[in-house]
Amino acid sequence: MDSVVKIMGELVDSETIERELMSLSGDELKAGTFAVVAVPDERTEHRLVAVFEVAVPTALVERVLAAYAASAPGFRRLSEAMIVEAIPRSDLGKIRRAALVKFLTN
Repeated sequence: MDSVVKIMGELVDSETIERELMSLSGDELKAGTFAVVAVPDERTEHRLVAVFEVAVPTALVERVLAAYAASAPGFRRLSEAMIVEAIPRSDLGKIRRAALVKFLTN
């Protein structure tokens, strides 16, 4: 449930958005090479940020984000995209979303 947040009064699941991005990429985007996280926002409660590892090709990121932006309703839109060296993971390889949000807000 830590991936579900309210944005403009609507419940949004960032992991669902990640699956949509993978689908829009024709499955070129691989799980674990990117994440969508909700960052606190005064006006909308949260805003969505897509974070990609540097190994993901820029052209792929741009293509997928454009396709997603064309179909996503306003409250599910991504406010920005960032490139990082590596996404923080637990010892089991699971994305550490709280650590990623902390990194983005510092």
